Amino acid sequence: MSAEAVIPVGDHLKATVGGRYFDAKQSSSVRFGGIFADPNVGTFPFKNHENGFNPKFNLSYQFDRDHMIYAQAAKGFRLGGTNEPVPATSCAADLAARGLAKAPDSYKSDSLWNYEVGAKTSWLDRALTVNVSAYHIDWKNPRVTAQLGCGFNVFVNAGGLKIDGGEFETVIRPVQGLTLRGGLGYTNSRLTDNLTFVSGRKGDHAPFVPKWTVSGSVDYTHQLSSSLQGFLFLSYQGNDVRNTRFNPTLAANKVLPAYSVLNTRVGVSADRWSLELFIENLANSRGLTNKNYYPYSLTAMTQMEVVTPRTIGVDLSVKF
Repeated sequence: MSAEAVIPVGDHLKATVGGRYFDAKQSSSVRFGGIFADPNVGTFPFKNHENGFNPKFNLSYQFDRDHMIYAQAAKGFRLGGTNEPVPATSCAADLAARGLAKAPDSYKSDSLWNYEVGAKTSWLDRALTVNVSAYHIDWKNPRVTAQLGCGFNVFVNAGGLKIDGGEFETVIRPVQGLTLRGGLGYTNSRLTDNLTFVSGRKGDHAPFVPKWTVSGSVDYTHQLSSSLQGFLFLSYQGNDVRNTRFNPTLAANKVLPAYSVLNTRVGVSADRWSLELFIENLANSRGLTNKNYYPYSLTAMTQMEVVTPRTIGVDLSVKF
């Protein structure tokens, strides 16, 4: 259940107050067996019941129709859950290396507070839009994935993460039918406590989170006839270097190089139909999204995951 109220304060200032109440129940029953499961054989039940309130506050000041600044604070919440049983026999070496006799059966709920300030502005008779924001996030008990060398994954809770970042976005409309967009993002996320289970240390940067991201797009439409319109769209997404572990000095950590992806589509449309040719990952980037070494599997191996390769297709849509 959620509610929100907007309270005008004078001609330019506006306050928004709201929130969401939740009452969540969850239960699960996992059946585990097989020749490698011993001694984790049987049914593993899990039950959880939580309730609470997540508030939201926003204060905005509208100088005029094209210039506004704001500040807001909001709380978020995510339910915990159960882990699949991890075979104590085949995973014993990897668990022992983490100081555990067995993997945790479940993980806790997590919550966060997000604090943000920013400005949304338009210029040159709305031909230019510039938006900027900065944020700080206090995240309690964030859920992280521990990738065991035996091939199993386990969810655990980190003590906390602090995340500082900012975003810059611009939109330019130089001529009719042409829209140029660009964006730049910065994220600095680090552990607030040591996390022994995944060998994380206080201050370590969160894995798989690039510090810098950049994006851009070109969107062009042109009237071909009274009933037919042509369009061309090109988008770019770039991601900075990332680590696969909190602690970058670990032998298990893999550095994922920076990569970018280019997508495009071109086509024609009418009132009731459209036809387009699309190419995703135009340059056929082989950007790495994950890399793991499994020394305790039956055969030691390295697993690599990459972005979806170049995909070409035709899309026809009709409105009835």
